[in-house]
This record gives sequence, structure tokens and C-alpha cells, in this order.
Amino acid sequence: CSCSSLSPIQSVICPDSGHVYAHEAGSIENTGHKLVPLPSTDGKISAEQIREVAASYYNSGEPNYICEPKMVYISFPTEWGTIYSEQELREIRKVCDEYEMYLFADGARLGYGLGSVKNDLTLEKMAELTDVFYIGGTKCGALFGEALVITNKKLARKFRTYMKTERSRSGKRMASWDAVLCPVRG
Repeated sequence: CSCSSLSPIQSVICPDSGHVYAHEAGSIENTGHKLVPLPSTDGKISAEQIREVAASYYNSGEPNYICEPKMVYISFPTEWGTIYSEQELREIRKVCDEYEMYLFADGARLGYGLGSVKNDLTLEKMAELTDVFYIGGTKCGALFGEALVITNKKLARKFRTYMKTERSRSGKRMASWDAVLCPVRG
């Protein structure tokens, strides 16, 4: 989840139905970061919910007894199979910019979301509206491979160092993403 970019006193806002909260066996908490789950509707959280959490921290003098919300985590598509519209993502992006929070979109099943008849996002829009997003391969039929796309230069700056620190093996494996992304590009 790119939590290596957060300090130990910063937290991650997420839907209560998101697998990082409900199914990852404490992997985020294991990195020293608190999860702030929000009640989801069909797997989605709204910009207004995120604003309420951020405002309660930032507009109250940044109290030293509460973790600073610094990242918003969403799934695209959600664990319920729903997708965020471009407008919903723009509204979330606006709140993230307002409170200087990062937006991370987990795209383990991104191919399904982009291919949905209900979708109005493109891969380019996903890159424009998020700081980091994940492209899953195996859950969408690829034999192997995932890609973490970091669009925020501030987060990308030390990513290789973070990978070494975390002993990431995925950084040493490369897959040909052209074959996977060609259908998305049209």
C-alpha cells in the first residue's frame, strides 16, 4: 500500500469493507500505521466522509493524541464489484489536495473495472487523479505480474530505497505489461 511513504504517526483512511481493513491480516498495521475505517456504501466511501475525518484532525489544531490522516485507500473496483465514477474520484482528489493527503487506488482487479460498461474512467484518468495506483495481473487473468504506478513524484523519489528496506522481491521481477495493457489502450 505504499505505506513506506508515511511516518509512523500517520494513518490511512479506508472503507470498512476494503480488504486492507477486513482481509489483510493486519498488514498495514504491521507497518506501524493505523487504519481509519469508514462505513462504506456498496464498498465505496465518499469525499464528504473523508473530509469529515481530515477536518476533525486538521481543523482542530492537529492534536498530538490522534494519528494524522495522510493517505486515502480505495479499491477499483471495490470488493463489492462497484466502481468509482470519474466525478467521485475527482471529489475525493479535491479533498486529498485540500488536506495534503495521498490517494491510493488498489487495482488488483483494475482490468475488470476499466472494462465495465458502467465505467467512465480511463487508465490515463486514473493516473491523473491518484498519487499511486496498483495494476493487478493475476486476478485479471495474467499468468503473473503486478505493477505499482506512482504518479506523485514526491512519493516516487525514494521508492527503490523503500523496496530495498522492505526486501521486496516484486521489484526484481518484470513482466511485459504491453501484452496486458494493449486491450486497455484500445
